[in-house]
Amino acid sequence: MIENVITLLQDDKFSAATLTDAVNRNPKVWRKLKSMGLFDEEPINTTTVVLDVSEGELSVMPQTSRGGPSSTQKPRSNKAVTLSVPNFKRKAYVTAQDLQNVIDTSTRSLENLENAIAKKARPLNDAMELTHEFLIAKALQGTVADAEGNTIVNLFTAFGKQQTTINFNFGTNGDVIGTADALDTAIDTALGDETKTSTLVLCSPGFWAAMLKNKTIFDLYKNREVGPNPLINDLRDGFEFQNLVFVKYAGSANGVPFIPADEAIALPLGTRNTFKMYYAPADLLDFANEDGKAKYLTQSYEKQDGEDKVVVRAETNPLPICNKPDVLIRVTKSNS
Repeated sequence: MIENVITLLQDDKFSAATLTDAVNRNPKVWRKLKSMGLFDEEPINTTTVVLDVSEGELSVMPQTSRGGPSSTQKPRSNKAVTLSVPNFKRKAYVTAQDLQNVIDTSTRSLENLENAIAKKARPLNDAMELTHEFLIAKALQGTVADAEGNTIVNLFTAFGKQQTTINFNFGTNGDVIGTADALDTAIDTALGDETKTSTLVLCSPGFWAAMLKNKTIFDLYKNREVGPNPLINDLRDGFEFQNLVFVKYAGSANGVPFIPADEAIALPLGTRNTFKMYYAPADLLDFANEDGKAKYLTQSYEKQDGEDKVVVRAETNPLPICNKPDVLIRVTKSNS
């Protein structure tokens, strides 16, 4: 029996490359932020990313005297920011109990090893997708975090930037039009010579509910066009106001919301190089120094203390970053 299992696992359909390709081809578990395509994906063959930060001050040239000295252009400041790509791994086991006397409902025959591995792989794939969603949500708040929410890198600190907070007063005395314009202008200013098509505001459920109680906003929301917003893909809960696209986002894990309660995140859409998702290679000999993939799935046979099992391992090495973190605006609310 053991020899048969080992022989079967040597088949190409169980190889690390084939299983990894399969998990990357499989329909992705729908995750709102990832499905928006906010981040340009870039595979890398190392486990670190080095970003060259070059900034210069643009100012109006001062008046000079004819025949006198010229004013001096301030030199550009250059520094390197090195970021390590976080590693996430999880495993599951296929044992004899997963096969013995188990009926495959799709074929009404006894379960086989290939189907049993596929069933273990699905929740592993879902976990990797949720991890990507969590990391993207954190990156949109200016941090690279681990699975527990601990900050690995604060992008504002790494790039020497400060985050701007803008408050919407949804009360009767609030100027939501003026605040929306100030928010859009703040992002334009932070972008510098970069361009955008519009501004996305990802709203927590609490912020969304408070916003719709404002008469100006509610009337616009009530009369919005039904269907996906044409500016970005598949945003059924969104509407546009003052060049801002407001979208409700309730992503969470283990009861912890990805966006703080009663807050929102504003960011530019349609930029060229602002958002990047780097994928590093897996911590496996088969993939060392190769361009990274979004997800990896491998298997191996193990026997210990008289018990044998197939170990199914999932791994992902994503690093989503915003290389202009000052374009990420924290949005709060009040009602006075």
